Amino acid sequence: LIMKKAKRSLDLIDLESDEYELVIFDLETTGLRDHSDRIIQIGAMVHSSSDEGLTFSSYIDPKVTISPTIQSLTGITPHLLRKSNAKSFSETWTAFSEWLTKVAESHREKNPNRSKGIVLMAHRAGFDLSFLAKEIKRAGHKDLSLGKTGVIAAIDTLAVFKARSMWDYLNREPPKSFSLTNLYQYLNGKQMGNAHDALGDVMGLNEIISKHNITSKLKEIATSGVGQIRVPITEEELSILQNGEAKFGQKHWLI
Repeated sequence: LIMKKAKRSLDLIDLESDEYELVIFDLETTGLRDHSDRIIQIGAMVHSSSDEGLTFSSYIDPKVTISPTIQSLTGITPHLLRKSNAKSFSETWTAFSEWLTKVAESHREKNPNRSKGIVLMAHRAGFDLSFLAKEIKRAGHKDLSLGKTGVIAAIDTLAVFKARSMWDYLNREPPKSFSLTNLYQYLNGKQMGNAHDALGDVMGLNEIISKHNITSKLKEIATSGVGQIRVPITEEELSILQNGEAKFGQKHWLI
């Protein structure tokens, strides 16, 4: 008789309270393969904030060739990177992690004894987080992982918008395509400006969520497990994943 060790899991968290600061973020990359492609832009903003100090945008020198297709899609060219004095990923990640930490600290000051950290929101969040994790590892930032910045979880808005309950809430039929640009045009009746620019996509997603007053519904759906991605922040949570003890199913985790 062979006894198999039961796998543990990181529990889903209740995102419906005001204990978490919502931060929308997006990446632009040189391609779709996180093991060989690189990040060329990071954009982020605190959800529904009009304070420019609560946005982050930075181009990144990927140290690899950017294909003509990606240059055409994103508008990010070698000339633009030189003109904007783009930094390495390592330098940019240090700056972004410091920005996230300040956002978390600000939320704690405004919500003493209640703030539990940051929840990131992104369209196809798993894709973006996977790229971040690979880049952080390549840069050797062992002590500056995503969980060390105050981020406790993420919401994949693509998965949430695919949920039938979202469209029942909006009293509309779902669109044929759930891409961010199509969702924006479908719900707002106009084309999204600055598409495929990281900060432009962030602002577009923020406008969709804010204009249609769906923040509470989005958090409700994510709390049920749809699109929720847990980010381990304690040594115990990290060890659960690194030792292969985590149970995978509807819940997701990222180091």
